[in-house]
Amino acid sequence: MPTTLLISLIIVIAFGGEALFGFGGGLVAVPLLSLFLDVHDAVVLVAIFQFLLGFIVLRNFREVAWSLLPPLLVGMVLGVLIGVKILPIVSEQLLRVLLAAYILAFLVKTKLAPELAVTRASWTGGIFSGVVSGFLQGCLGIGGPAMVIYLKGILSNARVFRASVIFCLSIVNLMRIPLVGYAELLAPPIIRTALIALPAFLIAVFLGQRYHRRIPEQMYFRVIYTLLAVTAVSLIIRAVA
Repeated sequence: MPTTLLISLIIVIAFGGEALFGFGGGLVAVPLLSLFLDVHDAVVLVAIFQFLLGFIVLRNFREVAWSLLPPLLVGMVLGVLIGVKILPIVSEQLLRVLLAAYILAFLVKTKLAPELAVTRASWTGGIFSGVVSGFLQGCLGIGGPAMVIYLKGILSNARVFRASVIFCLSIVNLMRIPLVGYAELLAPPIIRTALIALPAFLIAVFLGQRYHRRIPEQMYFRVIYTLLAVTAVSLIIRAVA
């Protein structure tokens, strides 16, 4: 029971944050859940909620920057096919190390090079960012940051940025659910856990949608970065123990 409550709390923090700011659901949920579940199971569990989130925030899609999406989506489709294919064959220890390394790289980039971003849209840049994002989303469930680096420098409107990120991840996660099912990763215990956490998820997303213009973004991400740093260290300790 305590583990179930912790999983629900993690889902609330992660997807409430993504509903607020359009980013961070997988980046927060997968590492934290990996402290209580196998990484493979954490990735698949998060995929379910990422898939559901896309439908819940459907009304925001009118704000999507449609002209920027074709190269991103082409790259993301290719990347997610590779990522989901690799997920079942990668060892648990290696996944923990990769996850921790990715989190630490993201935190270093955030602190030391926050201005790092693409300033002009291009098919080459869009496809490359899409492939990296799709691969990480398929394999680790945390492809958002790769896409954020590409879109954040191009889109100055926070609402358009938020809607565009959520839409791209929704398309990728629409593919991931049947793919992980085909790979026999969508096991009954994961489905049961998802059903238990579903009410908390729905409340978090509802509140995120309602108050996404009122919560200070800086305060939220300060807390998230601290959680991620602690989680990355914990994952490394568990991987080498």
